[in-house]
Amino acid sequence: KTSKIAKKRRKKLIVRLISYSLLVVVFIFGLSFLSRAQFLNIKEIKVIGNNAIKTEEIIKIAEEKISGKVAGLFSRSNVLLYPRYEIERQILKQFKRILDAEVSIEKFSILNIEIAERQIFGLWCEALLNQISNEKCFYLDKTGFLFDEAPNFSGNSYVRYYTATSSDAVSDYFVETDEFDRLNNFLTQLSKTFNVQVLKVVNNP
Repeated sequence: KTSKIAKKRRKKLIVRLISYSLLVVVFIFGLSFLSRAQFLNIKEIKVIGNNAIKTEEIIKIAEEKISGKVAGLFSRSNVLLYPRYEIERQILKQFKRILDAEVSIEKFSILNIEIAERQIFGLWCEALLNQISNEKCFYLDKTGFLFDEAPNFSGNSYVRYYTATSSDAVSDYFVETDEFDRLNNFLTQLSKTFNVQVLKVVNNP
């Protein structure tokens, strides 16, 4: 009797395990099917706030990130599963000119990408001061961060910052942000006090 009861219990346990497994499989595949439903998928991508960076280049990043499936089952273009932070990180990684990128969903179908671009504060030029005609310059923002290479233009539209010693390695910053802030406050006061225009600044570390 004990043996028969044990066998019955094992059979019931096996049946339950199979039933639960089937329910889990059905549930997962049901979610997979639901993730591809049109009313839950991204149909449009909008980019807001960009000026220097082309809209098509930003959209291309988003399209690549929302293509394919998660774990081979769930659509990455689903408004509940789309890789928001991956898109933001890739945009910031690919475009140094972009200061911030925020991704959100609108009306359960539109992927909004809001961009804040760095504002040009000055130029950092890698050539020595006696080689002005051959200098290669990069834009920098008010924190001293270097981003896009600047075209070769003349004039005094921006202050040009130099490092006294030449170097093949270009850091992301001209100097530390706090130091850059103090330097420019000093230059502003200098300009006001003596009524002069600062054109070039040389950092001699």
